[in-house]
Amino acid sequence: MTPRILASLVLAALALAFVLQNVAAVEVRFLFWSFALSMSLLLLMVLVLGVAIGWLWGFSGRRRQERSGSDPDL
Repeated sequence: MTPRILASLVLAALALAFVLQNVAAVEVRFLFWSFALSMSLLLLMVLVLGVAIGWLWGFSGRRRQERSGSDPDL
């Protein structure tokens, strides 16, 4: 197991523990909407959104490098 995978697993476990310990209901207000949900669900949604944005950001960067013909390992 590589150190990067191990670090990812540890961070994921810590994030999951944090989410599971925050189960109180909170009210979320965003622009014109207002809704209530558990804090753990809100935190999990924000975590998933952040991972998706990071993955997409990295994917677009790799595509841009492939199109320009540059080698990221040089």
